[in-house]
Amino acid sequence: MAYRPIIKEKGFLPNPVAKYGIPGYADSSVDKAVTKTVAYEQWWDEQFEYCINGYTTGGIYIPGRFYYYLNFNYISTVARGYHHPDYIDADLEFFLLVEEAKKTGKGLITVKARRRGMSEKWAKAIAGYGTRFTAEGYRSAIVAGLSDYSEGLRDKFLDVNSMVPPEFYLHSYKNDQELWIAGYYVRNQFDDLERGGSNNRLAIRTANKNANVLKGNYFDDVAFEEAGEFDLLIPTYGATKDSLMDLGIMKGTTYVFGTGGNISTQSKGFLQMWSEAEKYGLLKYELFGPRLRKPCYIGCTNSKGDVEEDVPNILKMAKELGLSYDQILGCEDTDRAFVLNMERRKELYDSKDRKLYYDEIQNNPNDQKEAFLKFGANPFDIELLTSRATTLSSMTFYPYRRYGLEYVMDSNGKQLDPVEVRAVELDHDEKHDFEVWINPDGMPIKNVKNIDIMGVDSYDVDQALSSKSQGGALIFRRNNGIKGVMKNKFVAAIRKRPRRREMFYETCLRLSIFYNTIGNCLMDYAKNAIFDWYKRNGGKRYLAPRPRSFEAEDSKQTHDYGVLLTVRSKPSMIGLLQSYVLDYGDTIDFPVLLQELINYDVEAKESDWDLADAAGIALMRDKDMRLSPLDISKDSIDLFETNRGMAGFDAEGNAIYEYGYSSAGVHHSEYTDETMKLLVQQGLW
Repeated sequence: MAYRPIIKEKGFLPNPVAKYGIPGYADSSVDKAVTKTVAYEQWWDEQFEYCINGYTTGGIYIPGRFYYYLNFNYISTVARGYHHPDYIDADLEFFLLVEEAKKTGKGLITVKARRRGMSEKWAKAIAGYGTRFTAEGYRSAIVAGLSDYSEGLRDKFLDVNSMVPPEFYLHSYKNDQELWIAGYYVRNQFDDLERGGSNNRLAIRTANKNANVLKGNYFDDVAFEEAGEFDLLIPTYGATKDSLMDLGIMKGTTYVFGTGGNISTQSKGFLQMWSEAEKYGLLKYELFGPRLRKPCYIGCTNSKGDVEEDVPNILKMAKELGLSYDQILGCEDTDRAFVLNMERRKELYDSKDRKLYYDEIQNNPNDQKEAFLKFGANPFDIELLTSRATTLSSMTFYPYRRYGLEYVMDSNGKQLDPVEVRAVELDHDEKHDFEVWINPDGMPIKNVKNIDIMGVDSYDVDQALSSKSQGGALIFRRNNGIKGVMKNKFVAAIRKRPRRREMFYETCLRLSIFYNTIGNCLMDYAKNAIFDWYKRNGGKRYLAPRPRSFEAEDSKQTHDYGVLLTVRSKPSMIGLLQSYVLDYGDTIDFPVLLQELINYDVEAKESDWDLADAAGIALMRDKDMRLSPLDISKDSIDLFETNRGMAGFDAEGNAIYEYGYSSAGVHHSEYTDETMKLLVQQGLW
């Protein structure tokens, strides 16, 4: 959502204590004697009221957590040290969203640029606030995929205690790496030590192997820190959710924080949760590069504590509308911030140090697409792919349509023999068990064989929290000289994991039949359950043989069909994908394929870039084939390649082979002159 400056009424002052300090008659850190005065009690009663119920100034409601954060907390910055935070509109938006989440039983998920202080706000104004303003029984937790992140947030939580006024200081009787408990020991009438205080607590956990680290407890607030580097994010979130509920109603609040540039090879859960926030009960909070950027907001203070602003557009607006300084306090000049961000990028780009350039994009993303880019070990032209993704996102409709694949039936409701498949276009919200995406201009071409080939990256287990694979399949329209027909183009895709793996296999088979990919469906042999399924269900004739041109001469592979991605063949596949992206990347129609290519990491041992791998596998089949697309409208033979040599089907549907006998018992020496002519033309004899 585009930012609109929040205009206040005159006299707006959200941080009176930070600006003017605690008055002498209420400052017990200077004189403890003031605690016995009425003025002291009245002043602090008022402050507690503002911290608990909120504070209205200049027509703007400041939530209690935000008031406490602005007036009684300190943050630390380079050169300046500890100081009160500036008031900024972006922070008001965040704390208002927290209020909404609390009222509606939702959580928050945040994608942000670096150095935007979200950890500080959670540690001091969420967990730090709850431990101070809840009488007893408040529970909060920090969980991360790496101990450095969970412990780092814990340190920020503890850091504030030494800086707050005595009235907000918290004693603790337990303080270790996994648990902090507010309270103290007192002696009872029997001179025994007893625990006193609120007993409010903060748990600190790292979930790098076990997703159940918070299970079985109750929490009011839970932070999932650095979600982009949290491999077990989704299973941990799922295991923790019950700990925030009471009688089936969500009472606690989750906070999922992720930083641009901190999206690890293995963690795709953060992107999934962001994309499906509503499904996970999360409200989105965007904090990209142009937001909360120094010095692009009114009231920005520098390392010396002096006001230093670069806000020409806000000042122009204020002049045109006759607004006073306090009415635009905290307003952000996002247009100016964007310009500064792009100038910095150009400077780094011109320096030829692409790593610094890519780091800048990741650390200060201008939008959601940039926030989830990954450059580390990506072998493809990211700028080209991103440009194409941006072009697609600006279209009213994507170039493909959603179709359901269905068997064609005769008048008696039985499948035709031989089987045929048709594609039925689906309505916007219509669901189908066998859904595919097809570019309408890339429908099957009748009477032309070997023009369409299929690449499949499958999976062997049904959907589970621990499974990363989603399965993917693509139809590739090969290079051809047919007028008006697409070429070198991915025209159809399967990228929807159904509830059962057999449904994915069935969708692939239907797509094989629809595009008539006889002998041209190449699959990843490492996930071989689909091969047996194809053979049992009449799909054997569609399986492509092992692409031997990608194997070493001394290869020990013995399987007949599919490709095994090895240390030799995988780099070759990546090379084919690289060339394809350079030559045809700007013609890719499927946003999911583009995103997977953008996120691809060649160093990953496991991945869920199944559609990208399916694309590479299809290109391997194309490279390994010795057959060109063949117009068979006047011919009686359909040639394809098997592990036994070149083969095909004659006009009667009998299989024939270059060597040996056909299924009809015909020896190759009995081939007709017409058949031999075709073999010679195709360079197969």
